Amino acid sequence: MQRKVLAIFEAPTVFILECTTPEVVSALGINPELELTILLRKDGVIYADRAKKVGSGADRLTVVEAWKSMESLFNGHIYAVKEDIEQRGIPAKRIVSQIELLPRKNVAHLIDENNTVMVY
Repeated sequence: MQRKVLAIFEAPTVFILECTTPEVVSALGINPELELTILLRKDGVIYADRAKKVGSGADRLTVVEAWKSMESLFNGHIYAVKEDIEQRGIPAKRIVSQIELLPRKNVAHLIDENNTVMVY
Protein backbone atom coordinates (compact mmCIF):
# COMPACT_ATOMS: atom_id res chain seq x y z
CA MET A 1 0.00 0.00 0.00
CA GLN A 2 1.33 3.42 -0.96
CA ARG A 3 1.92 5.92 1.81
CA LYS A 4 -0.37 8.92 1.29
CA VAL A 5 1.12 12.34 1.97
CA LEU A 6 -0.66 15.69 1.91
CA ALA A 7 1.46 18.84 1.47
CA ILE A 8 -0.50 21.98 2.30
CA PHE A 9 0.85 25.32 1.08
CA GLU A 10 -0.77 28.21 2.95
CA ALA A 11 1.63 30.93 1.85
CA PRO A 12 3.82 31.58 -1.17
CA THR A 13 6.97 29.62 -0.53
CA VAL A 14 10.10 29.21 -2.60
CA PHE A 15 9.92 25.41 -2.60
CA ILE A 16 6.61 24.91 -4.28
CA LEU A 17 7.47 26.01 -7.79
CA GLU A 18 10.45 28.34 -7.93
CA CYS A 19 13.12 25.74 -7.24
CA THR A 20 11.40 22.39 -7.52
CA THR A 21 13.85 19.84 -8.82
CA PRO A 22 14.09 16.10 -8.23
CA GLU A 23 16.73 16.84 -5.57
CA VAL A 24 14.51 19.29 -3.66
CA VAL A 25 11.52 16.96 -3.86
CA SER A 26 13.65 14.06 -2.63
CA ALA A 27 15.09 16.16 0.23
CA LEU A 28 11.54 16.76 1.43
CA GLY A 29 11.00 13.03 1.59
CA ILE A 30 8.76 12.98 -1.47
CA ASN A 31 9.42 10.10 -3.81
CA PRO A 32 7.57 8.10 -6.47
CA GLU A 33 6.57 5.47 -3.89
CA LEU A 34 4.41 8.06 -2.15
CA GLU A 35 1.00 9.18 -3.23
CA LEU A 36 1.47 12.92 -2.80
CA THR A 37 -1.44 15.34 -2.81
CA ILE A 38 -0.81 19.07 -2.83
CA LEU A 39 -3.37 21.46 -1.38
CA LEU A 40 -3.10 25.20 -1.99
CA ARG A 41 -5.01 27.29 0.51
CA LYS A 42 -4.99 30.80 2.00
CA ASP A 43 -2.36 32.89 0.14
CA GLY A 44 -0.82 29.73 -1.34
CA VAL A 45 -3.60 29.72 -3.94
CA ILE A 46 -1.72 32.33 -5.97
CA TYR A 47 0.15 29.34 -7.41
CA ALA A 48 -3.09 28.24 -9.08
CA ASP A 49 -3.20 31.44 -11.17
CA ARG A 50 -1.89 30.83 -14.67
CA ALA A 51 -1.03 34.56 -14.93
CA LYS A 52 1.65 34.25 -12.20
CA LYS A 53 5.31 33.88 -13.09
CA VAL A 54 7.81 32.12 -10.84
CA GLY A 55 11.58 32.10 -10.62
CA SER A 56 13.92 34.93 -11.42
CA GLY A 57 15.83 36.35 -14.34
CA ALA A 58 16.12 34.21 -17.44
CA ASP A 59 14.79 31.20 -15.50
CA ARG A 60 11.31 32.71 -15.02
CA LEU A 61 8.50 30.29 -15.85
CA THR A 62 4.78 30.62 -16.07
CA VAL A 63 2.92 28.78 -13.33
CA VAL A 64 1.55 26.45 -16.03
CA GLU A 65 5.08 25.44 -17.08
CA ALA A 66 6.17 25.04 -13.47
CA TRP A 67 3.22 22.78 -12.58
CA LYS A 68 3.85 20.64 -15.65
CA SER A 69 7.43 20.19 -14.49
CA MET A 70 6.35 19.51 -10.89
CA GLU A 71 3.68 17.06 -12.01
CA SER A 72 6.34 14.80 -13.51
CA LEU A 73 8.05 14.46 -10.11
CA PHE A 74 5.24 12.89 -8.10
CA ASN A 75 2.20 10.65 -8.21
CA GLY A 76 -0.85 12.44 -6.88
CA HIS A 77 -3.30 15.32 -7.17
CA ILE A 78 -3.21 19.11 -6.85
CA TYR A 79 -6.11 20.99 -5.25
CA ALA A 80 -6.82 24.61 -4.39
CA VAL A 81 -9.46 25.76 -1.90
CA LYS A 82 -12.26 27.23 -3.99
CA GLU A 83 -13.27 29.90 -1.48
CA ASP A 84 -9.65 31.09 -1.10
CA ILE A 85 -9.39 31.43 -4.89
CA GLU A 86 -12.60 33.46 -4.94
CA GLN A 87 -11.50 35.68 -2.01
CA ARG A 88 -8.34 36.60 -3.88
CA GLY A 89 -10.28 37.50 -7.03
CA ILE A 90 -8.71 34.87 -9.26
CA PRO A 91 -11.19 34.12 -12.07
CA ALA A 92 -11.96 30.46 -12.82
CA LYS A 93 -10.63 30.83 -16.39
CA ARG A 94 -7.14 31.61 -14.99
CA ILE A 95 -6.85 28.45 -12.87
CA VAL A 96 -4.14 26.05 -14.07
CA SER A 97 -5.81 23.04 -15.69
CA GLN A 98 -3.98 20.49 -13.48
CA ILE A 99 -5.49 22.06 -10.36
CA GLU A 100 -8.88 20.97 -9.10
CA LEU A 101 -10.92 23.35 -6.95
CA LEU A 102 -11.93 21.86 -3.60
CA PRO A 103 -14.68 23.35 -1.43
CA ARG A 104 -13.37 24.33 2.04
CA LYS A 105 -15.86 21.92 3.67
CA ASN A 106 -13.96 18.99 2.04
CA VAL A 107 -10.52 19.93 3.41
CA ALA A 108 -10.96 18.00 6.68
CA HIS A 109 -11.82 14.84 4.74
CA LEU A 110 -8.73 15.29 2.54
CA ILE A 111 -6.56 15.63 5.66
CA ASP A 112 -8.13 12.52 7.25
CA GLU A 113 -7.47 10.31 4.23
CA ASN A 114 -3.70 10.91 4.29
CA ASN A 115 -1.08 9.22 6.47
CA THR A 116 1.16 12.28 6.75
CA VAL A 117 0.32 15.98 6.53
CA MET A 118 2.95 18.69 6.04
CA VAL A 119 2.03 22.37 6.23
CA TYR A 120 4.19 25.07 4.65
